Amino acid sequence: MGKENLKRFGALLLGLVLAFQSTGWLEINVPASVAPSGMETKRFTEPSGGRMVADGNYHIVSAMDKTKGLNVEDNSSKNGTNINIRTNTTDDNQVFSLVYTEDGYYQITKGEKSIDLASKNPEEDTNLRLWEDTGEDKQRWVIKNAGDGTYNIISKETGMYVGVEFSSTKDGANVLLENPNGGVSQKWKFEEWEPKTSQAIADGDYYIVSAMDEKMGLGADGSNIALRSNIKQSNNVFRLEKKDEGLYMITLQSNGKCLDVKGGIFASNTNVQLWSRNDTQAQRWMLRKSGNGYYNICSWAGFLALDIYGGQANDKQNAIIYPLHDGKNQRWKFVAWKPEKVTGLKLKKAGKQVIEGSFKKVNGVSEYQISCTVGDTTKTAITQKDTFKIVMYSGKRATVKVRAKNGESYGPWSSQVSCSLK
Repeated sequence: MGKENLKRFGALLLGLVLAFQSTGWLEINVPASVAPSGMETKRFTEPSGGRMVADGNYHIVSAMDKTKGLNVEDNSSKNGTNINIRTNTTDDNQVFSLVYTEDGYYQITKGEKSIDLASKNPEEDTNLRLWEDTGEDKQRWVIKNAGDGTYNIISKETGMYVGVEFSSTKDGANVLLENPNGGVSQKWKFEEWEPKTSQAIADGDYYIVSAMDEKMGLGADGSNIALRSNIKQSNNVFRLEKKDEGLYMITLQSNGKCLDVKGGIFASNTNVQLWSRNDTQAQRWMLRKSGNGYYNICSWAGFLALDIYGGQANDKQNAIIYPLHDGKNQRWKFVAWKPEKVTGLKLKKAGKQVIEGSFKKVNGVSEYQISCTVGDTTKTAITQKDTFKIVMYSGKRATVKVRAKNGESYGPWSSQVSCSLK
C-alpha cells in the first residue's frame, strides 16, 4: 500500500462511525472520499444471529395496508417471476415459507423456488423475483425487529431493505431493494398461516402412497418413518383415527406405534419417528387437500408438513417435517387397505389321525392362526411357517381354515378345506 493509500486508510479509520443498535447490528459506513483506491464503498452489515420469526408458513403483509401482502405474480412457479404486493392476505396460494438456515440467515420460499435478487450485481432498486434454489447470498435474508409487531427484511448480499416502490399500496406495486429509510413501506408483518382442515378421510386402514412414485409410500425403517419401496406389504399399513379439532392420530398397524414428531420439536428438519402412543401434540396431524386425490400431512403446528428429505424417491429415504411447499415429496394419497385372505390351502393325510397342510403366505405377514374342527371339537394353533401338522385323536373328518395376523388383529379366514382322518 503506497503512502497515498496509507493516508486514506488512516483517514478511514478516524472517520469510522460504529453504531450498535438494540438488535445487535454493527453498521460501518465508508465515505467514498476517504476509501483507498480500489476499495469498494459499500455498506456492510453484520447480523448478531438468532431467530426473529419461527420457521413456518406465512402471509407476508405490508405494514402500510393489512390487506396487501407479498405476492408472486400470477401465482407462477417459473424462474424470473416478479414479486409485488396484492390484496391476497386470505389467499392460500400466496403463502411463503421461512426457514432459518445453518449460516444464520433466512431463506424465503414459495413452493420449491426461493425469493431471489433479479441481478448478478444487485444495487438499489433491484427487483425481487422467484428463482430455483441456488444457496447463494442473493437468496439469504435477515429479519430485523422494527417494532410494533413489524419487521424489516434485509438482503444478506447488499444490506439493503425490501420495500415497496414509491410506497404505493396499489395492487401490482413493485417490491424491490431500497436503502434503509425507516419508512413504513419497508416494514412487514408475518401472519402465520394454517391449512384448513376437515373430515377429509374416514377413519380406517390405509397405505400412504407418495406422489413422487406411486409404487412407494410411507413405512417403517426401524423406529424411523421413511419412504419404502415395498408399499403393498401389510406391515406398511397405517390406521387413521379422527381426534378433536380436525386432527388425526396415524398409527402403524403392525405394532400400534404412532407417527410422532421427535421430541415434540416443531422446527424444520425434525425427524418423524414411530413412538408409543402418548396422546401429545407431537402425535396429532391434520390433512390438507392438495388436489388430484393427494393430501399434505401437516403437524399439529399446522405449517410444517411431513416431507421426504431432499425430495429423493429412494427406499429408506428419511421422513421429516418441513415448511409446507406442496412439492411432490409432501403429497400423499391414502389408498384403502383391506386384509387379505390366505389362499392355496391344501391338506393331506399323513398318518392315523394326522393331517399335514400348506398354504400361500400373505405378503408382509409373519404370523398365522390355524383352526381345525373335528365333530364338536376345535383346536387352534399359531405358526410362522407356511406348513403345519395337526394331530386329532378322534373323529373321521377334519375341516381346516387359516387366517393372517394383520397388526393387532387377524384378517378374514381362508376358505375351508376338509380331509378324511380314516
